[in-house]
Amino acid sequence: MGHLLVAVAALLSSVACSQAELSPQGTKPPSQEPGSATTAPGAGALTLTDVDGYRFEVGVRNDPTFGPDAAAPWAWSPVGGIGVRCGWTRIGPPVESAVEIWGAPGDVQPSGAGFAPMDTGAHSLRESGLPRNALLASDRAEAVCGLRDGAGDHGVRIVVILERRGSGYAATKTNVLLWRG
Repeated sequence: MGHLLVAVAALLSSVACSQAELSPQGTKPPSQEPGSATTAPGAGALTLTDVDGYRFEVGVRNDPTFGPDAAAPWAWSPVGGIGVRCGWTRIGPPVESAVEIWGAPGDVQPSGAGFAPMDTGAHSLRESGLPRNALLASDRAEAVCGLRDGAGDHGVRIVVILERRGSGYAATKTNVLLWRG
């Protein structure tokens, strides 16, 4: 019952989440978002996945804000019209330190946010375009969202199946897979 209440609270929290102001680094600031599941049927659906003491909440957005000519740095994407929302919450015991990681598979890098210590309940949310090199085929893009701590790299691999629409793309299916670096 407790997990159900957490999932419902996460969904209500995500619905209430507004478009935040940009931070000086050009990314949206973190917000609270807990979550718990495995595969999203398409764009817009939220997927909740637990990986090695972290709970990830992932959603893909069909939105013309995202693309190679985006007005804001956080909205830049190699795939016009496709953005990603990835939040996490530490649900395991505290760890000494952790840093957020982000990128295309094979090119995952620290994304700037670090935590020392990383306490149970710590959380963050990013909304951005897909990372560089994410477009792996004309109909598929992939991104990795995760954390690096003393036990290694943990996160989710977001696989977006694309359909060309006009000058951009639309996400027709999204799979969220466990990922370890």
